[in-house]
Formats: sequence, C-alpha cells, structure tokens
Amino acid sequence: KGKYYDIKALVRYRSGELIYIGATHDGELLETPDGAVWHSSHVVAPGELEKIFIKWSSDIASVAISSFSALENGTGSFSQFGAFVRIHNGEQIVEIHAANKGANPRSYTLCFCEVIFDKKPNIFDVSNLESYSKPSSEKRIGYEGTRVVMDAGPQGLPK
Repeated sequence: KGKYYDIKALVRYRSGELIYIGATHDGELLETPDGAVWHSSHVVAPGELEKIFIKWSSDIASVAISSFSALENGTGSFSQFGAFVRIHNGEQIVEIHAANKGANPRSYTLCFCEVIFDKKPNIFDVSNLESYSKPSSEKRIGYEGTRVVMDAGPQGLPK
C-alpha cells in the first residue's frame, strides 16, 4: 500500500557469533558464510516481497526476523500498511502480521519473530515477538544473551 519494507535476519550461532543478513545496510551480508541463511534481493517497489531463506544448521541457535522502514519512507505503522512475514517449513506455514494498530508510526523497525533451531535436524520453533523500535530509531535489533533486544544493534547506514 504505497510502502516497501526491508526484511532482515539476525543469525545467532551457538558459539555466540551474530551475523546480520540483509540487502541495504552496511555490515549486512546477503548470505551467511555457511550458506544456511540468505537474502533474495532488495526490492523498492511497493507491494513487492523480499525473502529470507533459512536452512537448518546444527551451528545456528536462532534467527530473529525483522522488517525495516527507513526514515525516508515516511511515517506510518507497520499494521496500517499490512506488513507481515510468512514462514514455510515444508507443509507447515506460520504467518505473523503486524497486529499492533497502536504502535508508534515513527517506529522504523519491527521484529516479527524468532526462529529457534532445535538440536534435531529440520526442527524449528517460531516465537512471535512483535516488538517495535523506539520512535525515530534506526538502530537494528540485537541479542543480549539469548534474548532479542530492540535498538541494541548498530545504526542502519546505507551500503
């Protein structure tokens, strides 16, 4: 509906290493070095979808999925513009919509969920987070230990 959002993934390895996956900001990679998580490509047309692909890896603990609407995209809530993520795992589909209609329209990052990797192959759990950044913050999500934290990552500077 007149907006486009960037999708991002923050990959947390069991070793504690963090890797930002995305297509638009400095410090982000399009793909993890092990090839387990990758970004499809950056889109700039309203209504087009960006995609993150995730393969189970014994080295990964979790992947936090967020969406970013840059300051230059203007204000407006994620809910108002219909932002969502759809996660496919074989036949299983989990869809999470930005449901908080009262979220601050100057929140530029929404962390939808965290995909938690089981130690058994191909088993994932999806935790719905729907957490919003502080108003006017363009800092990315981060982790404090094993917990996803808003506005804890670096400022999203363009590549």
